[in-house]
Amino acid sequence: MREWVVICEAADDFRIAKVLAERLVRESESIPDWIKGNLEESYGVTWRGEKQGTQFTPWKTVAKRAEELGSVRLNGYGLRGGKAPASEVRKAYVLCTYKRKEPLDGILFLRDTDGSRKRTQEATEAIAAIRAEVGDRFHVCLGLPHPESEAWILNGFEPKGETEGEVLEKLRHELSFDPRIASDHLRPKRQMDTSGAPIKNSSKNIFEALGLDDSHRGEECLRETPIETLKTRGGASGLASFIDECDHVARSVVAGAST
Repeated sequence: MREWVVICEAADDFRIAKVLAERLVRESESIPDWIKGNLEESYGVTWRGEKQGTQFTPWKTVAKRAEELGSVRLNGYGLRGGKAPASEVRKAYVLCTYKRKEPLDGILFLRDTDGSRKRTQEATEAIAAIRAEVGDRFHVCLGLPHPESEAWILNGFEPKGETEGEVLEKLRHELSFDPRIASDHLRPKRQMDTSGAPIKNSSKNIFEALGLDDSHRGEECLRETPIETLKTRGGASGLASFIDECDHVARSVVAGAST
């Protein structure tokens, strides 16, 4: 089994990354059938946090976790001036790999852009610098939901039943766009304006209106919608890029089965 550490913001983000990455490994054309037939028993991926016994490592705990270890100096590891979040990506990488004794095959980084294209650029630069250093010896995978992870589930939403179809049609009318296709136009985080009224294009409000705050229903959108549809709708939300990034997970699986 290949061992990957996941760095993300919350449990919902971990589930999104896991569902997508595992699906893409199963459907990857670069993985031979004999490996796919033994993914669960021998050649699949196990996901964990940097700390043993955890599912993932939250971004907000990276600096604190370094203090607990007492031997990881994170200051100064940022790219050219230590810009955030590039420095945060670098810090998380160093935390997971510095003087590590247990085997580790890769790190999956998932972080909302919160509507900032600059954050996308800086994190992408950080990953490129890491890859330039490690080559094929180690794998990294980057996901940057824009504006936040709800956008990716919206990209995969297909109405099930008349009620969901009616809600989607109502939202299309109110927004003047399809939230599945232009999910990057939605506003992250805030659900109410300063007067306490609901924000019409809040990603979380639309997410809840469609019943996607039910984690099972949300995961269906990522498990069942064709990959090509996800890529087509998810070009601006960062989902298409993440689908391509998951090739690094597939390559680690092939490398593990070949050793």
